[in-house]
Amino acid sequence: ESVHVFLDEQPVYTYDKEAPTPSGSGRSWHLVHLPQLGHPYALTLELASNDPKNLGILRSFSLGTEQQETEQIFLSDTSLILTLPVAVCMFLITVLFCRREHEGRAIYRALLAFLGDFILWSTAALNTKYFLTDAFVPWWYVLIFSAYFLPITAYALVYVVLRGRPRRVVGWFIWAFCLLFLAALFMEIFGLYGLMLFFPLYFGFMALFGPFLFWWTFRGARQGDAYCRALLVPIVMFTVLGVADGFNTYWHFLPGDTYLSPFGIYGIAVFLLAILRRMIRHEEELGAEEEQLRSEIVTARDRETHDPLTHALSRAAFRPLLERYLVSAEQKRLAFSLIMFDVDHFKQVNDTYGHEAGDSVLVRLTQAVRANLAARYPLLRWGGEEFFVFCPEMTLAEAAALAEILRRAARSVRVEEHVVTASFGVASNHGASDTADALCARVDAALYAAKQGGRDRVVCEAQDA
Repeated sequence: ESVHVFLDEQPVYTYDKEAPTPSGSGRSWHLVHLPQLGHPYALTLELASNDPKNLGILRSFSLGTEQQETEQIFLSDTSLILTLPVAVCMFLITVLFCRREHEGRAIYRALLAFLGDFILWSTAALNTKYFLTDAFVPWWYVLIFSAYFLPITAYALVYVVLRGRPRRVVGWFIWAFCLLFLAALFMEIFGLYGLMLFFPLYFGFMALFGPFLFWWTFRGARQGDAYCRALLVPIVMFTVLGVADGFNTYWHFLPGDTYLSPFGIYGIAVFLLAILRRMIRHEEELGAEEEQLRSEIVTARDRETHDPLTHALSRAAFRPLLERYLVSAEQKRLAFSLIMFDVDHFKQVNDTYGHEAGDSVLVRLTQAVRANLAARYPLLRWGGEEFFVFCPEMTLAEAAALAEILRRAARSVRVEEHVVTASFGVASNHGASDTADALCARVDAALYAAKQGGRDRVVCEAQDA
């Protein structure tokens, strides 16, 4: 609370806090400018504090130029400067994960709690911030409180990942740290300096519980848990480095206020990468499921509009397709014709050679017809052995010529010694006054005439129809 520096009993530096705190807590750096003297001198430090346990303890004392001493303060913050921005970035990334993903939010919340506490502790531990503020006591309490909560939030993350009995035991570990903090806080309130008094227990608990956490996460990793595998690195790093910082608190083997435990945040980066990798894999699985669903939808639609045996268009597609062609022909004033055909004596084929042979005839007939059709002339199976061919921009004579080609192609299909034949009816659109029903009636009548005329022939609609 008060610092006086004397040079041969002459005061050269004075610091007095106007309102001393009852606890005497807090810490600060003091840069003292000493005059250059050509003879030996006595340097005397006079310290005053309301905390008798910490009175007279100098965390760092060195002599040098102002630049050297200022650099020393910045160097003592090296570990914090190298890790604090990383922690902030990981915190923001985790926030995005938590907002975007619904699965695994408990892990994201536990990770956010730990990273938030780590950022708070790192900020409070920075020495360079005292160049901007002299709020020593509030920052000291922030540093101590956040330090007590670091293992609580870290163990909460492990608690979320583990399962079964190890998870319950980790819950007891968390309660042990919470009770330790409450006891230290209770003693601090009554002026017994509990926060610093119980700090050795804090590090002792970390050293005691750390191996158990390592073993349980190691066992989970061997069982294939990706989260446990990723947690091994930060558990080892924070446990080892945290215990080292605990020893340094009392034996000061590191220069100044240097901390090692902040480097454990890079172990959390490994855990975050594991989450990201798992998320990418989940997205890929969802993409594969979506692709499969789309394929199933396309297959279902094909089943609705395509015949499963011949893969020609099915009866469900007939009416919409016919009306579309008629509207297009009327709008563009183009011709449109319709061919209808069926297999001659198809029932005899089924009765003589079996239904499998009949199905084979339909499949091979469809292939033979398609081989003589351009892609712009759709083939549709109406049902049984009856088929339609849509002929956009074809006159009646042109469609009849095409039907004759298809009739000859049908004869290439054989069942043993039996030559398959088909009868064809052809009709064309009569313009705006024509309808789909009328066109269908005319093409059906033409097909009937082909059947009555001896089969295996092409008959066009009556010219006076």
